[in-house]
This record gives sequence, structure tokens and C-alpha cells, in this order.
Amino acid sequence: MVLAQIGGFIASLGLLAWCVWLVASDQKKLEQAERILKAPPLEIALVIGLSMATVVLSGLAFWALGRPLKTVGAAECVAVNGVCSLLSYLPMKASLLFRFLYHRRVSDLGWLTMTAWFGAVAALIVLSLAPGVLATIAFKDVNAAWLGVTLGGLVAVAVLLPWGAGAFAGDVGMARFRAIAAWTRVGFVLPLVNSAFFGKLQRGLALLADRRNVTLAIVIRAVDMGVQAARFYVVARIIEVDVTPAQCVIAGTAYFFIQATSPAGVAGPREGGLIAILGIGFAPVVVAVTAGEAAANLILGLAGAAWLRLDRVFFGGGPASPTPASKT
Repeated sequence: MVLAQIGGFIASLGLLAWCVWLVASDQKKLEQAERILKAPPLEIALVIGLSMATVVLSGLAFWALGRPLKTVGAAECVAVNGVCSLLSYLPMKASLLFRFLYHRRVSDLGWLTMTAWFGAVAALIVLSLAPGVLATIAFKDVNAAWLGVTLGGLVAVAVLLPWGAGAFAGDVGMARFRAIAAWTRVGFVLPLVNSAFFGKLQRGLALLADRRNVTLAIVIRAVDMGVQAARFYVVARIIEVDVTPAQCVIAGTAYFFIQATSPAGVAGPREGGLIAILGIGFAPVVVAVTAGEAAANLILGLAGAAWLRLDRVFFGGGPASPTPASKT
């Protein structure tokens, strides 16, 4: 497992190097990419600021769905996400490991409670991305029809997700799970459903059944999707590469999705994936966005670590949790 992660990390760095080489080996692409370095300070600040905004919004999405846990504040979630964004360059899902360890030590959340929380966030991310992706595939452009399908899809998710999750949340939901397990007549299913392990994971459905928090999280994700696309558009304008709004939506969505799912570090798979999807001509934009994001992650990662006082958390005894929680 460790060797596979190390091998994947090396392969990812090799893929990143290939993406940079694509730009550096072509005079026109190199000149385009270098324009980001010669841009006015305000434009550079805008690129970095958009990347910082995506980190903040992602942290707020965790906070929105985790509000019922009542142990983690909005600023804390944003700071944790800043550190996670910096750690995302490392293999072995170091960012996810940090998120677990931090909330276990500081928030005193149980392992299965955190798994349910993070799983609920992952489910909402996929469902909130789906309408925009499907609309882009269907219309090949960002127009009134695209906007209508995307917004309509997000409204549908906000209505149907809490309804569906609510049907299987709480005691009533557990009774439904037990009835289904008994109906299957598979020996291990009913004991599994009756286990404390399954009961803890089922709590994630309670988070998704909260219509107010789910709606807030979907709004945050929708804004984040717009920011993700906007930074590709802004960078393309700065370095004078012709792109369409649809390409920027695809780029923002794919970049984020690959980043969230890459098991051996985000640097390389995101860039290679986008170039494979949008073509070599998009390479200067991808490399410039990656550079701006690296600067943003470094700033927010270090600031988050300082604000959270990670030196005390992991090496100085750590602060007590404000609200005791199950340690399961």
C-alpha cells in the first residue's frame, strides 16, 4: 500500500512535469504562460484571491453540513480546509488523515461520526456538481438553457436529497433499514444493520436530512462552482488564450473533482486530466492556474496552521473539546 502510494506520487509528479514540458517546449505556449508573471499586481492578486475563495467556500460547505454536530465553527472549518489544501499535494490522502486527526483531537468527534460527516459532504459535492456537468454535456455552451437546467437541478437536489435522506434517518429510518435487511434474507445483513457501527454511519443521513443546512451547503457549492470556472476564465484572459464559458465550467468542475479523488497527491493528475479533456492548447491556462493555486494554498495553509495552533494541538497536549462527543 505504501509502495503503491509512493509510486503513484512519483507518477503524479512525472505527469505534472510533462504538463510543464508541454508549455515550456512550445514557444507560443511558453510566452502565453509567462504573461501571468508580467500581469499587473491586481490581476495576479485576483487569480490568487479566486483560488483562496475556493478553499474558503469548501471549508464553509463542511461547516454547513456539520452544524448539527455543534462542535466545529465556520472559521475553524475554513482554517482546517486551508491546511488540508496544502497537504493535498502529498500522497496517502494526507489531507483527509489530517482532517480526521484534528477533529478527533480537538472536536472530540468519534471516528464513525466523522466518517458519516465527511461522507455526507462527499455525497452533496457529487450531487451538486451533477446538474452543471450534465447541462454542459447537453448544451455544449453556457447559455440560458444551461442556466435553467443547472439551477433547476440544484433546486431539485435541495428538495429531494433531504426528503430521501430523511426517509432513512433516525429511528424511523433505522426501522426501514431493518425491514429491508430482513426482506433480503441474507444472513449477515440484519446483524450488520443492528450493529453500533452501522448506527453511527446512519447518522450521516441525519445531516443530509436537514433541509436548511443542505440548502445552505448547496448554495455554497454553487458559488464555489462559479468561482472555480471564473478563475480559469480570468487566467485565460490574462495570458490571452481563447476559451469559451463552457470550457471554463468543464475545467473548474474537472479540476475540483480530480483533486478530490486523486489518491496520491493532486499535483499532476488534475493538470494532465484537464489537458486530456480540453486539449494541449489549454495547457498554458492549466499551468498558470496551478501556479496561482499553489500560492493560495501556501498562504492559507500556513495561516490556518497558525490560527489553529497546530503546534499545541499535536505537540503540546492540545485544547479541550468544547462539547464532549462519542469516541466511537
